[in-house]
Amino acid sequence: MNHHAPDYEVIDHTADLGMVVKGADAKDLFTNAAYAMIHLMVEGDMGGKGAKRQITIEGEDYSDLMVRWLGEILYLFATER
Repeated sequence: MNHHAPDYEVIDHTADLGMVVKGADAKDLFTNAAYAMIHLMVEGDMGGKGAKRQITIEGEDYSDLMVRWLGEILYLFATER
């Protein structure tokens, strides 16, 4: 994984965690959301560890797509580390 500083802010939320993520366009927003979530899940530096995956998801709208995107990343993180 490259050393990307995600553009996000952790906020109070009724769920376990909330975050506000910013991006210049949809691709940047989804990329920053992925980096932000991984950054919050991993303590310390991953030391360049990582793997590329082809992920294909569908959603009814951008909100649904974001939930499914982050859910898939969470699933891969939990099952493959």
